[in-house]
Amino acid sequence: MKALVIRQPYASQIMVGSKKIEYRSWHPGSVTEFLVVSSAKSQQGVFDLLLPKRTALATAHIDRVVREEDGYAWHLTVTSWVQPFLVKGKLGWLTIDDSLIHQDTNVIADLASYRCDKIVSSRIAPFEKQLSAIALSQVPKTYAKVLADSGLDELYKVWQSRHQHRY
Repeated sequence: MKALVIRQPYASQIMVGSKKIEYRSWHPGSVTEFLVVSSAKSQQGVFDLLLPKRTALATAHIDRVVREEDGYAWHLTVTSWVQPFLVKGKLGWLTIDDSLIHQDTNVIADLASYRCDKIVSSRIAPFEKQLSAIALSQVPKTYAKVLADSGLDELYKVWQSRHQHRY
């Protein structure tokens, strides 16, 4: 499957359905379905401490592409979340082995209530835990010290346990 590496927070916004249009300077060609992957670096100036990086998040369908003055607007629909896994690659298209992608389309039905009420359904909870674990393991040591110094001992303990198994 084709995968598009996107900076955070945009990749996570696409995943939860709050970002429905992806703007690119180029046309997607014949690609209509792709894997959303978060990049290693975030958009400059964005605080992304607990957003997973280099992680496969969801699959999206390109419903239509509209030519605009400065490029193309890809109108997206999230078709499924995937079991998160790490992906290395640069911004843009990658090709990912289909055997690595395990989709869960049932989660999509819960997204509306999740976005409105922050109710975590039994189907969303496992994804949220996995993504949080990945993101927490990627927190730099300097931020982990801030967690510890801020009295957020539980988060710091989780960071310590995850950091030795760095993703």
